[in-house]
Amino acid sequence: MNLLFIARGGERTGLGHFARSCRLVETARRRGHEAELFCLLDGPMSPVPDGAQVIADEAELVGALRSRSSDHVIVVDMLVVRGALERALETSLVPVVALCPVAAGAAWPSLVILRSAPDCHDERIPHLIGVEFTVLGQPVMRIPEATFAKRLDSPVRRIAVCFGGADPDNETLTTVRALASRIDARLEVFLGPAYSHDEAALQLGGHAGPTVVKVLRVDDGLWAQLGRSSALVGGGGLLAYEAAYSGLPSVHLVARGIRRQMLAPLEESGAILLVDRDAGEPYRRLQEVVAGLDREALQEMRRAGLALPLGDGHVRCIQAIEDRF
Repeated sequence: MNLLFIARGGERTGLGHFARSCRLVETARRRGHEAELFCLLDGPMSPVPDGAQVIADEAELVGALRSRSSDHVIVVDMLVVRGALERALETSLVPVVALCPVAAGAAWPSLVILRSAPDCHDERIPHLIGVEFTVLGQPVMRIPEATFAKRLDSPVRRIAVCFGGADPDNETLTTVRALASRIDARLEVFLGPAYSHDEAALQLGGHAGPTVVKVLRVDDGLWAQLGRSSALVGGGGLLAYEAAYSGLPSVHLVARGIRRQMLAPLEESGAILLVDRDAGEPYRRLQEVVAGLDREALQEMRRAGLALPLGDGHVRCIQAIEDRF
C-alpha cells in the first residue's frame, strides 16, 4: 500500500502533528508499505523531520496530490482544511483518512471515519483520537515509582513548564511569571525547537521570592528530564497524553473547542487537570490549581494516568487503515 501523510505545522500550529505523522510513517514502512510525508508549513520550523518534503505553498501540495494514482491512501493530520486543499480532497479519487477532527465544509465522498469523537455527530468530520487510539510522537517512558516518590519527598517542588514545539503566543513567559509570583518551587522551562521569543525574558520576567527558573531546550531526552519533576504545566496537545501515560501529573491551559475536546478523555479519567484559557483571569486560576496539587492529588493523578489503556496506537492506526483498504 502507498500511504501519503500530510501534516500542518510550524510557528503557529506547533510540531505535534509532524511528530505523530513521523512515527506513523516509520510504522508503515516497518510493515512493508511505501510512505511519504508532506509537511505543510504555517511559519518557520526547525528542525525539519528527516525525509519529509517541506511545502510552504498549498497550491504545490494540491499539485502533488493530483499527481498520485488511485492506489494511494492520503492520511491527513491537521485541525483545519480549507480552500484549494479542501476542494482537492473533496474531489479526490484517492481515499482520504483524517487523524484528528478537521473542519470540512462539505461531505468528502472518499472519507473513512475510523472513530467517532465524544459529542461529535457530524459524519463529515473523520478522526482518530482518544485513549484507545492515541498516536504519540515518541515512545512513552514510564517514570519509576521510586523516582516519583523521591520527587514528592523533596523539600523543593520541581515543576516542568512546556508549551510544545512553538508556543506562538508565548504562554510560557506568562505562565512562568504567574507561577513564580505565587508558588515556592523550582520551575524547569522546556522550550521547543520552533520557540522564537526572547529566552532571557524568562529569567528576567519579574520573578520574586525563592522560585528558581531553569531554561532548557527540548531534545530527544525530554522525558528523561521531565521525569525529574513532580508535575507538568503545559498547553495540551500530544504532551498531555505523553505525560499521562508516563505517570506524570499535568495541568494544561487550553482554549475551548476542538483542542479541549481532544483532551476530554484524559480529563474524565482524572489523569490531567484543565484550566479554561477563555474564562476570566485564567492565569490566576492556573496559580490556584497548581498551588493545590498536594501529595495526595499528585498520586491520584499519577495512578489515573498509569491506568489508561496504553496500546500501540501507531500500530493500531496503520492496522485500521490496512483493514479498510
